Amino acid sequence: MNGLLGNQRALLAAAAPLTGLRATGLVQMYAATGTVQIPRGTYALPVFAMAAPTGVTGFVGALDPARAVKVAGGISGTYDVGTTGAGTGGVPFMSNIGGAQHNFPSGTRFIFDPAVAGLTGVMSTNGFGGGVSATGFGGLRSLITAESMGPPWYTDLRRAPTTFFPVAVLTWNDLVPADGSTVPTTQRGSRLGTGKTLYRAGYTLSVFSARMDNQPWRSQEAYQILWDLITLLSDKNSADHELLSNPSGVQIQRVVRESLTRDDFQRFYVYSIDLNCSLTVERTELRDYVPWLLSRVMLDRDMPYGAPGGDPRIVDMLVDMRPTLLTVDGEEIDGDDSDTDVVVE
Repeated sequence: MNGLLGNQRALLAAAAPLTGLRATGLVQMYAATGTVQIPRGTYALPVFAMAAPTGVTGFVGALDPARAVKVAGGISGTYDVGTTGAGTGGVPFMSNIGGAQHNFPSGTRFIFDPAVAGLTGVMSTNGFGGGVSATGFGGLRSLITAESMGPPWYTDLRRAPTTFFPVAVLTWNDLVPADGSTVPTTQRGSRLGTGKTLYRAGYTLSVFSARMDNQPWRSQEAYQILWDLITLLSDKNSADHELLSNPSGVQIQRVVRESLTRDDFQRFYVYSIDLNCSLTVERTELRDYVPWLLSRVMLDRDMPYGAPGGDPRIVDMLVDMRPTLLTVDGEEIDGDDSDTDVVVE
């Protein structure tokens, strides 16, 4: 999975206790051929039917990333999916966070994200159940991600039909070397090895409680949510066996409160947590290994040029390194035959 996307989902999972109880259910699927292994923590997004555009036939659906689910299981949980399905009823799934919005009906379709090749018919068998939304003081009714938090977002957030308050919104800010250095030297604090660098991923988790004129209990609830989020995330390394921040746990950098004005002149308090996660970025090598074509072999004797007995250079030759072109007495040989003296014709 994309490192940043996986990191964001793990952060949401770490804050899940504030959102209520998670929903669980079985999802059946079939392998097109052979057997496909589905490890625990594999994410899927629900697909809900929508009205088909004019001229379009068949099923038309829309993904809902805010209600992501994932394969449940322990540290070593892996499920085999064959052409006849995955065990009795399917693979066990659970919602990434809590809430009644994850109680999907039977027959809900899912798409793996990232995609898992070779699977068909990914669908819940008996629906999802057990999801309960947080209703008490200090509970989060919504926990979502966003690309930005500009002023238009506040209006959309308030008017969104699927967003309930209090709501926390996670946004990604930056990804920089852990030591702050951008100089391409090998001796640096963020260098972990060949092709490996330690990076710091910065995020902001913003809590929206209510308008300013809803004082003081809404502010008190926001303070409670802030403190609970800090204690849940601070120094945390993993969530649901998914890597969150390593080698150091999540670092809380700053907690602030802002007053913001919406385009309809309503003013809000926004309570934000700036936090950092440590991520290891490893270079992906896509180039094929291309062996060199020629090797030059030179052997010298320890004597000066022009000395009696000849020049010091006794061997100066080029050796073709392509195995099928190595020859002995004009015949091609196997280049792996290390006992054969190879001579270039």
